Amino acid sequence: MDNEQLEAALKSLNTCLQIDPAFADAYYARGLVKEHFEFWAEALTDFSIHLTFNPDHSEALFKRAQLHYQLKHYSLAKEDFLRLLLLPAGETSTIFFERDNFNVGVNQIFTAQSSGKKRIYSWLALAETALHEYSQALIHFDSAIQLSPRDPDLYVNKGIAFEKSGDVKSARTSYNKALELNPNHALAYFNLQALSPRLNQTQSKQLLDSAIAHNTTLPYAYAERGYIHLNNGKYLEALTDYNNAIKINPKEADYYLNRGVIHEKLKRFQQAYEDYSLALQLNEGLVSAWLNRGNVLLKLKKEKLAIEDYSAAITFESDYAAAYYNRGIAYYQLKQYAPACRDLRTAKRLGRALPTSLEGKVCINTP
Repeated sequence: MDNEQLEAALKSLNTCLQIDPAFADAYYARGLVKEHFEFWAEALTDFSIHLTFNPDHSEALFKRAQLHYQLKHYSLAKEDFLRLLLLPAGETSTIFFERDNFNVGVNQIFTAQSSGKKRIYSWLALAETALHEYSQALIHFDSAIQLSPRDPDLYVNKGIAFEKSGDVKSARTSYNKALELNPNHALAYFNLQALSPRLNQTQSKQLLDSAIAHNTTLPYAYAERGYIHLNNGKYLEALTDYNNAIKINPKEADYYLNRGVIHEKLKRFQQAYEDYSLALQLNEGLVSAWLNRGNVLLKLKKEKLAIEDYSAAITFESDYAAAYYNRGIAYYQLKQYAPACRDLRTAKRLGRALPTSLEGKVCINTP
């Protein structure tokens, strides 16, 4: 059904429930339509109402559990997945289309029972990973793997649980197992690369190249490779990667922040200012964006505006030494020596190195 037909179905279901508020199947059907339109909370409510009438309806319970997870209600998701494990297998009519976290398009087609307990164990383990219950998550990933030992996604998610628990060597083993089963598994390549610093290994651009070659829709792979280029002084290559990351995911503040840094390195100060501003629109509390935008304004000789940005950074992080230091410099350039001295000495107290010559010059008349 296309969106127009689904919208008509939604109106019909609304009318149906106005006439008969106890029509249980209508709540379930409406929940499916609302889920399609990504009205997550409303779909969750409909599935919950349906389950008050039919508490053992496995498909509705599975849908509700997934929505709890989607909405970060991890404890409630875990509760529903555990309950699903106890329900007897029954007839199913709903087909679920599940996307993984790294491929575009449908990659699994199943019903709540057709994939058996493997699917439930996997989702349960994901919820437990989100709850930092890593030991339980690993047990349930192993249960899923016993039922489907050649599913590389299970090894990737198990690796994430190992990684979050601090067991980076076991995480590496899991990611390598995923690549053994699927040499084109982009997320496994990316996670291995991201794991490198924790294994005291040099970050590998080659792993990121492989991740991107196998899946060009991973924004974080472009961003990670761009960050390596940035640290290596390859600013144009870094800019290309961050442009791609932003094109795929335009709502990630850190991507604009780092692209702003690249523009600043290239002395494109207006473009840097615009990117820092976009980062702040997405995340007002991103203190490094306030600092960096202030630095750009200072370079553009707009000291008063720079002071406003440094002050905003300090509002969000009261012991931000770099913001005090740079605000002190801005005050000094405006010949406002008392606040300049006060800020520079605050920065010094917070651990920022302050050259004696600069302190003497700024604070000459300040005790």
